[in-house]
Formats: sequence, structure tokens, C-alpha cells
Amino acid sequence: MATLTQAPVAPDAPYDLSDEAASVWRGIVDALPSDFFPPESFDTLSSYCRHVVSARFLARELDRFSAEWLGVDGGIERLNKLLMMRERETRALIAAARALRLTNQSRWRPDQAGKVAGGYKGPKPWE
Repeated sequence: MATLTQAPVAPDAPYDLSDEAASVWRGIVDALPSDFFPPESFDTLSSYCRHVVSARFLARELDRFSAEWLGVDGGIERLNKLLMMRERETRALIAAARALRLTNQSRWRPDQAGKVAGGYKGPKPWE
């Protein structure tokens, strides 16, 4: 008698994520094989999604920042704080992405990287 195995189901976004973070979660989970994320990685994936949302918020705030505000007392300091916060969020989301193996580089073995990327096809610089 043959047994049927069920295909793994992609994990649903945790209920404690905001709607925007849950949307990031679903976008990532839907783009990868359903068994890509083991349950022990869910907290890291949640953190990644939150960092993405925070980085987007800070990017929008920086987009709204007017050059005229630099002339106001505290304007330069505010811009500097926003830039530092965005950098911190970007570093955190990159670290989480690497831990989750979401970056291209983290998925390639060093000995296979050239083959996976297609390798360089043009003339060699010394030729």
C-alpha cells in the first residue's frame, strides 16, 4: 500500500506582525520553497520583516526631509539622526537576511559561485 505524503505548507505570518510586516513575510515565503524556513527560523524572519518595515519608514521620512530644514535649529542633527537610524536598520535587516540565507551570496558555495553566476564571459583583462 502506497502512502501519500503531504507537501510542506508555507508558514503563515505570525499574528503579532503588523499588516505591512506580514506582507513582507508573505512575499518572502511565497517566493521560496515551502520548506525553506524551519520553525526555529520564524523569529529571525519576523525580525527581518520588522526591520524592512522600519527601514522603509525611515526612507520615507528622509524622502520627506526638506533641504530648507537644514537652516532651522536642529535641522542638521535631525537629518543626521534619521540617516544613522536608517543605516542601523539596514545593517540589521542585512544581518537577518544573511542568517536566513536570503542573500544571493549566502546561497552560493564559494567553489561554485562562478558557475552559479554564469561566470565572466568577456575577454580577460590581460588579453
